[in-house]
Amino acid sequence: MVNALARIKSYLDYGAFQPIQIAGIVALEADQKCVEEIVEVHRKRRDLLVNGLNKLGWSVPKPKGTMFVWAPIPDEFRALGSLEFSKLLIEEAQGGGLARHRLRRVRRRLRPLRAGGERAADPAGPARTQAP
Repeated sequence: MVNALARIKSYLDYGAFQPIQIAGIVALEADQKCVEEIVEVHRKRRDLLVNGLNKLGWSVPKPKGTMFVWAPIPDEFRALGSLEFSKLLIEEAQGGGLARHRLRRVRRRLRPLRAGGERAADPAGPARTQAP
């Protein structure tokens, strides 16, 4: 009984649940082609967003290992702090509405429309029609 409780306690304190550990081993030993494909999709989306922000004059470094872009507040707005600066972006840049930007769907919003309502070519591939 003590051994069983010690094992459960180890999962709670510092060990991952054994089936999760085994699943991790299987995933890491399996073919990694799908991982490379996902990394490439996110790289293209990251580059599209960061390059666009940099072209607008917002100096944003390219993250190397995350699916989030952490953009430093520009110097002229830094005194506002992140909350007030975000509010300013919503009010001024978004016309009072809300816009959620994440790398998963950013390409749809950033691609300009061609004449006739068609979206321009996207370096990250075709947009999906599934709901966000």
